[in-house]
Amino acid sequence: MSAVEAQIAGTAGAFEYEVELRLDAPAALVLAGPNGAGKSTVLKAILGAIRPERGRITIGGADVFDAARALDVPTELRAVGYVPQAYALFPHLTALENVAFGLRGPDRAPRARAVLERLGVADLAHRRPTSLSGGEQQRVALARALAPGPRLLLLDEPLSALDVISRRQVRLFLAQHLRSLEIPSIVVTHDIDDARTLGDRLAILERGRVVDSGDLPSVLQRRASPFAAELAASKET
Repeated sequence: MSAVEAQIAGTAGAFEYEVELRLDAPAALVLAGPNGAGKSTVLKAILGAIRPERGRITIGGADVFDAARALDVPTELRAVGYVPQAYALFPHLTALENVAFGLRGPDRAPRARAVLERLGVADLAHRRPTSLSGGEQQRVALARALAPGPRLLLLDEPLSALDVISRRQVRLFLAQHLRSLEIPSIVVTHDIDDARTLGDRLAILERGRVVDSGDLPSVLQRRASPFAAELAASKET
């Protein structure tokens, strides 16, 4: 049984996409490619924020979208954790309240605190987003996405809001925690260093199509597109 499977096609404005992705284990798949390749469009389709015109999406063995059957499970029922580019933390809530926001029951606060502790940021619990650095906000946003126990984690350009100095440190932190999770994750990026560091598997997307996918070393070795060749030739800085 695939952890995640998507065969989707459609248009977003004047942009056309036709994408097939499959992740068979709770690993990290990096969806990489140049700006405008359609990476965020694919992520939003899996999340349920946009509706493809054709295709099917399965998460954990359950169909969440099937155009042929007019099936479109709402985003809030897909059990998907999502970390957007700018993190979208509620500015009037503390870090603990942000993480607890999507939880239900009298144990909301202890459960939220446990996730913050797991990510090593329990000391941020009573601070508001405006007092946090970009890296700290990223960690809180990740904790909020993980708190409800999702079947899939989606991260859309998770490091793009960080300055150059913070980016390397947070990249390594994120790579460590993605590999420790027991759920699959899909990370969208156009940054070469992020792609090399964060993924167990890699899919290269160009002009709305997957031009190559597989385990990271194999994709880098094949160099099936200009972006893949640049990725393979790059060095971590």
